[in-house]
Amino acid sequence: MREAEAKIIEFVKGLSEKEAKERLAKIFILVSSIGYGGYTKEKCFDDIRKMYLQDVALNGIFENEKL
Repeated sequence: MREAEAKIIEFVKGLSEKEAKERLAKIFILVSSIGYGGYTKEKCFDDIRKMYLQDVALNGIFENEKL
């Protein structure tokens, strides 16, 4: 397992159950929106990536990534 993956797992373990459920719900909403109003799979994955970069980049996991 890569170091970044291990750090993400540790980050998720530290979330409360409510926080984890909210993040999962956001992902489900994004995925279910693919195909509506021109929302593409690529845009969906980009939005999910940005969501996690906002969470984990601030915790030093993806120091070299840009938001």
